[in-house]
Amino acid sequence: MAEAPVQPIVFSDTRAGSINCSIIGYPGDYRMSAHAHAEHHLILCLDGAIEHSSGLKTLYISPQAAGCVPAGSVHSNVFRDWALALTVEIGEIQNEAYPPVGGDAIFSSQHPLKALLSSAYQELRKPDRFTPMMLESLAMEMLVSLYRDRTHNELAARSPRWLERARELLHEDLSEALTVSQIAAEVGVHPAHLAKTFRRQFGKSIGEYGRCLRIAHARHLLESSDMSIGAIASATGFVDQSHFTRTFRLHTGRTPLSYRKAL
Repeated sequence: MAEAPVQPIVFSDTRAGSINCSIIGYPGDYRMSAHAHAEHHLILCLDGAIEHSSGLKTLYISPQAAGCVPAGSVHSNVFRDWALALTVEIGEIQNEAYPPVGGDAIFSSQHPLKALLSSAYQELRKPDRFTPMMLESLAMEMLVSLYRDRTHNELAARSPRWLERARELLHEDLSEALTVSQIAAEVGVHPAHLAKTFRRQFGKSIGEYGRCLRIAHARHLLESSDMSIGAIASATGFVDQSHFTRTFRLHTGRTPLSYRKAL
């Protein structure tokens, strides 16, 4: 019986312009001592589990969780069982108009980067001559997502708690399209005040923000599951499959079926 590997196995290592995308397998209990990266590391855990420790804080990264380890963040890792991960290394845009990403590592199964990283993984699984261009495009979207997330976090620091709670409600259950009145009742403010303040702080209406979240989740389900289009429509809070198809095409330029066939 062959012994389990004691070093990571690189299944794919692709450079596209200034970014690098890798699919790496880590043997059980493999440990990486304290280190930092020169570039941001965007990670999608595909299988197994990863412990990410920085200072006194330890994050447990489960399968299908995604997130970012900012450049310069000192951390250590332990890989539980056999762990498989996609890593995208990407640098900052050197422009004072954009806020530096910085901060602590954040991982979640609902992280905004998850759909983009899943698309990069599918691209690496079936590469063609357009793959480098596609990976660069996805990486730029990832960087924009990081900048926006940082900007939103800075706004959140100045936002009232009720407004942050309103945004949390939109993230909590993507199978239900909450109305402004329902959210306002939950957070205890007038619907008109909620709508106006939300748009000013986050740059989108509550409806637009919620639709973007649900479409991103729908893209992930199309890419990573065999759920029917109707089931995905229901799981992402659309009235019916027809409504879902119209909205999906408006956001992506494709119907859900043509999007899945193109994977």
